Amino acid sequence: MEHYEIEDLFFKRKRPQLKIQLESNNLVRQPVFDIIVLNEGKVLAEKGLLNIKIPEEFEISGEEWDKISQNSGLKKYQYYNLSRIPFYPGVKTNIGRIYLPKEKRVLEEFQFVFMITCENMEII
Repeated sequence: MEHYEIEDLFFKRKRPQLKIQLESNNLVRQPVFDIIVLNEGKVLAEKGLLNIKIPEEFEISGEEWDKISQNSGLKKYQYYNLSRIPFYPGVKTNIGRIYLPKEKRVLEEFQFVFMITCENMEII
């Protein structure tokens, strides 16, 4: 066996581990969240894919987001530039902002759904 095959068998091979964080912006009354990607792995993460579902009342800032669909009160977006951006270990990368437009009412309860993956990613 090759060395990398033996490492894979013992789960000791270093891999990227991407996580999404929403950081609240407390400077405004309406809900505003920065979308942060953090690589908690030990190696560079490349060729990523990020999908997000948000309530239809919310919007996403940034021109690199494509709206894929809208149904059941949810809008689905994909961040299309993720495959060109490498994520370095331990470095936070801001890729956009989720916000509620001022003309919309404040919601009491809401949920965001994320799916993020990349080449050779560690699944936990």
